[in-house]
Amino acid sequence: MTFFEARAYFGIDGIPDCLEPYYAEDPPLPILDRAWLSEQCEACGVSGENTARLTSALDALQSDPALLSFTNFLIRQQCQRHLRLDASYIDLGPCKIMTRETRDFYPMLVMLGCIRPATEGYLARGIDESVFAQTVERMLSSVLRRYGKTGDPHVSFEWQSGFFSCALLQFSRFYFAPHRYDDGITILKNRITGEVIALLPDEDDVYIRHSDGQYNGIAGIREPDAFHAVRADTDDAFIGHPIDPIGCGSEQIVMLPKSEWEVCVHEGDAFLALHIPGGEGYDPEHLRQSAQDAIAFYDRFIPEYRIRGIWSESWLYDPHLRKILPPNSKIIRMQDQMYCMPFAWGEPTIHGELIEHDPPTSLERTVADYEAAGGTFSTNFMFILREDVGRIGADERVYPQLML
Repeated sequence: MTFFEARAYFGIDGIPDCLEPYYAEDPPLPILDRAWLSEQCEACGVSGENTARLTSALDALQSDPALLSFTNFLIRQQCQRHLRLDASYIDLGPCKIMTRETRDFYPMLVMLGCIRPATEGYLARGIDESVFAQTVERMLSSVLRRYGKTGDPHVSFEWQSGFFSCALLQFSRFYFAPHRYDDGITILKNRITGEVIALLPDEDDVYIRHSDGQYNGIAGIREPDAFHAVRADTDDAFIGHPIDPIGCGSEQIVMLPKSEWEVCVHEGDAFLALHIPGGEGYDPEHLRQSAQDAIAFYDRFIPEYRIRGIWSESWLYDPHLRKILPPNSKIIRMQDQMYCMPFAWGEPTIHGELIEHDPPTSLERTVADYEAAGGTFSTNFMFILREDVGRIGADERVYPQLML
């Protein structure tokens, strides 16, 4: 079978087309040891009944040579896709050729099947097990304990599989994963002063609101007079709409001489995507240490990446938060370390990320009051160039606001 024939035959959603060039019929080797899986379930408090359901699904998968071969291919790709800096994620759904009782277990089993090949690949690179073991074990425990509590085998494959395939690693306070820069925004650096300016992309559908510098239509707010962003280069200058580092696009057009400015980030450059676990320590000091540790790790063990900096997408980088939070709050102090950017797909995610408390926290009350008064939010992304990571936590902004 070809890749597309196999994908259709097994009826597994969430397998991107970009895997087709790597397709081969892998040997139908077992993906998990049944005894190991039972031991892990027992350690995590999974009942005998639920352990039997999970191991029965494993038996069903591993007894079908064709499905097992395709599953080995998927596991191999999940363990390699971040090393290739693939832009598309694998987000497996149930395997529809399995029985009704076992099909929903498929994504979890594939995820768990990533542990052995991913960790062996890292050990072969000379990476100490301590770098990834705790992260893998923590997510393994989380997945199995949740399953033991609810009996529901569904997982968030796109997100959680990154831990099992060692794409996501924790350095000090934060998690990082390799990421290919493909945001279409031009990032320039002054050859003399080191100043950094980002310019909005020139695309037919890039319209920016005057009111807050965000993409028109985000959060359902559409301004009829939103301005169309343009980008044009001459032999002598870069021309476009600058983005203020607080995360807002500007209507003013700038012309930056090529004798003084140069492109410092290119499409396809490798960044480290920052992921933020809950808890204490969301502050510039922990960010600096984590970023330095992460860059040093990839420079040593996967130097072919040539890491260009740190990248992230979150509601925490929303410039609207500056209207409701004091300048010395942790969220705003962290924004001051970053070059924040408007996001074309920046629909607000703040309510999905904020944990509801009873009674509400001061942040929850402030957010509710702001929205009640007509305010809206957005999701933004940010970058920090690697040469600027050491400046995180200084008294002044890493990327000063533009003075146009």
